[in-house]
Amino acid sequence: MEVRAIVIQNPWWKHGTGFSEYDPSLSKQMEIEYKRSPIDFKTGSIYIIKGPRQIGKTFWIKRTIKNLLDTKKVDPKQILYLSCDSFVSRRELRNAISFFLDYSRGFEKVYMFLDEITFLQNWNDELKHMADTGQLTKGIIVATGSSPVIIEKGGYLPGRGMEGNGFLLQPLSFREFILQTTEALLPHIKDIKHRHSLSQMLKKLKNTSIDLNVEIDKIRNVAHEILPFQEEINYLFEVYLHTGGFPFSINNYLKNNTKKIDEEIYERIIRYILGDISKHGRKESTARQCLEEVSKRIGGRYSFINLSKDLEASHITIIEYIDIMEKSFIIQVLYPYDFNKKTPRPKANKKIFFSDPLIYYSTRSWLLGQNGFELTEDFLIEETNQGKIIESIVASHLAKTKEQPYIKEPITFLWYWYNKGEIDFIYKNNTKYLGIEVKYQKTTSPKDILKINQITQYILLSKDNFDYKENTLIIPTSTFLALLKQSEKNL
Repeated sequence: MEVRAIVIQNPWWKHGTGFSEYDPSLSKQMEIEYKRSPIDFKTGSIYIIKGPRQIGKTFWIKRTIKNLLDTKKVDPKQILYLSCDSFVSRRELRNAISFFLDYSRGFEKVYMFLDEITFLQNWNDELKHMADTGQLTKGIIVATGSSPVIIEKGGYLPGRGMEGNGFLLQPLSFREFILQTTEALLPHIKDIKHRHSLSQMLKKLKNTSIDLNVEIDKIRNVAHEILPFQEEINYLFEVYLHTGGFPFSINNYLKNNTKKIDEEIYERIIRYILGDISKHGRKESTARQCLEEVSKRIGGRYSFINLSKDLEASHITIIEYIDIMEKSFIIQVLYPYDFNKKTPRPKANKKIFFSDPLIYYSTRSWLLGQNGFELTEDFLIEETNQGKIIESIVASHLAKTKEQPYIKEPITFLWYWYNKGEIDFIYKNNTKYLGIEVKYQKTTSPKDILKINQITQYILLSKDNFDYKENTLIIPTSTFLALLKQSEKNL
């Protein structure tokens, strides 16, 4: 790679802290700039950030660089950014890094941000080379990738500064959505009463959250504090049901006075889905059939063998496609739990959800050839459909509470159960189990959830009801999600 090409990617070498005015990732005007958590970097470490395309990994990197310059007062020459999709080979990457290390020779610490590193084959060998040749002695490497399948195949590198340094950048949780959206909109709300209500809600919510590892009577007490703001939370939840957690989708919806989402937003999601499929050498036609069947059965139980019969493909092929989609954050697979063996049942019927509402709407729009927003509006009119998409949202949010790359995947603490009946979610909180059921309907009671001997505490997620009886906490779904914090490994 020519020196000129490296310099172009690192505008802070020329412009210092003012580089953001010229950087395309930061200069784009957004209604709301959704912030993600920072990472406390340590010298000699490699950090891997994985997440779907279009979620804002490049934006997070550029914001991190700006923070290093503005707040940490890091010299611009200590920071390297390389977009790895601009390289043809690992040799080009190695030459670019060698140039930077020579350029920054006089500094005791350097930062190297390698964006979309999975575009390069055997990328892990390059990181291994850097670690083994001592180039990490004064270095900090942050590598991002939109292809978790490739990251997991090559990204372990034991003993080379990666342990505990895996992070996830996923669609915004409802809690992050509500906190940041409310804070950004408050100055623009003219109605004094409404502005005051939202301001009080924001203040209360910032200092209030629930921990699923405690007894449910404590969860009830925490939730009770936020109930006066149920109307405001419900309104924002309706927005989230339409937009999902992708920042560009949320901003697009909020900037439209007609409160709709432009068709190009759905197209961006489809391009991301098909891009990941094709990158792994899989056929778009088979992926289309697979997504069509999954979207029809969202939240339903079925086996991969039955799915393969419907698609006229081998169950091995279906498993490969499902695996790619799951690890690319398109779908989420939930396994049933065996209380006798205290393990999930990988060969039994699974439940498959879409990881974000926008991914589901975009997929259906593509499959049916319909306008994405009109399809979404028609879909959400029916209470049954709302229940399906909300169950998907709950699944992804429960996974986010404890997941940590490599050491605590959702399959280790989140399942469902069925026998003669079904419990939507089995959540392991420390040594106990918590049963969680989604009943997004006008009236609910403890009788709406199946009780089994292995579980002593239950949460029933309703539409608006709040109650506590028979070891069952009934709580509005929107309130529950607004109070649910994600793990520290979710940025």
